[in-house]
Amino acid sequence: MFNRKKKANSVTWDYLRKKYPDVIEELKSLRNWDRVKSSIPEAESLSDYSILALHAIAALIRELRIERELLGERIEIINSKVESLKTESENNYKALQREIDNLKASIDRIEKRTIFLESVEKFVPKINELEEKLQKQQIEIANRIEELYLKQLTQKADEVINEKIKEFEHNLKRDIFGVSVDLAKILRELQEKYESAIKENIHLSEVIKEKDARIKELTYKLSKLQETSKKIEELTKRIEEYEKSMNELSQLKKELAELTGIYDVEEAIKRLKEEFVPKSRIESIAKEVKNLMEAIEKLKNENEKLREENKKLKEAVKALLSKQEESD
Repeated sequence: MFNRKKKANSVTWDYLRKKYPDVIEELKSLRNWDRVKSSIPEAESLSDYSILALHAIAALIRELRIERELLGERIEIINSKVESLKTESENNYKALQREIDNLKASIDRIEKRTIFLESVEKFVPKINELEEKLQKQQIEIANRIEELYLKQLTQKADEVINEKIKEFEHNLKRDIFGVSVDLAKILRELQEKYESAIKENIHLSEVIKEKDARIKELTYKLSKLQETSKKIEELTKRIEEYEKSMNELSQLKKELAELTGIYDVEEAIKRLKEEFVPKSRIESIAKEVKNLMEAIEKLKNENEKLREENKKLKEAVKALLSKQEESD
């Protein structure tokens, strides 16, 4: 009678499923549930479900061990990736440091060129002053040459007149001594020759003045052409420096894009700030890059201004040459 009562009140699998369905569902979630489930008949026959519990605990331990091993492998993989990323970041940092040094060198070169250009600009007024003095000296020399020509012509005219007077005196003496000479005719011829010599002297003076004016004009045009040539050479040098700076900036942009995968300079710097370099360091880099960009923009504006000036100079030279050809 006691055994029957015990059997009626004993724990069965159906009882567990009805009473503890959530526990049964958790047991079914085990990987080795099939092995655990195979112990149910033995537990029921012995009316002792501790056997099922032992199998479940063993399955859970095995599952935890497997999870731990998998987790260990994942941790190793993550550590490996972290080391790889650390190495890559260090390499990127070193590469970026080299780029920064290159940027500094470029900025130094641009500053030196700017100082040189400022020195040249300060020196240009002195050159213009020297050219003005030279031009004044050329005008003075031309005036002296004109005075010398006039003096020589006057001397030549005086010599001709004196010669004619001597010739007249000789003829007059010869007439006095019995030679038949028409005195009025001689005087008229002498007067005509004298007037002709004066006219020739005036004509030569006018020719000399025209030549002197032509010399002055050509001298002025030559000085302007020399000044234009110098300005064109200076403009060419500045354009070459601007193109070289633009090439350096393009190379820096290209290398920055290779490092970050972004072609926009501001976005690339932002990416560097977020992923590669400490904030304090990237701010310094960004400031240097910004200064370089401003210097390049300044050179670009100056280049546009110089191009306009070069265009005007070319037009002036062209007009001067065409005028020269027309006058020739």
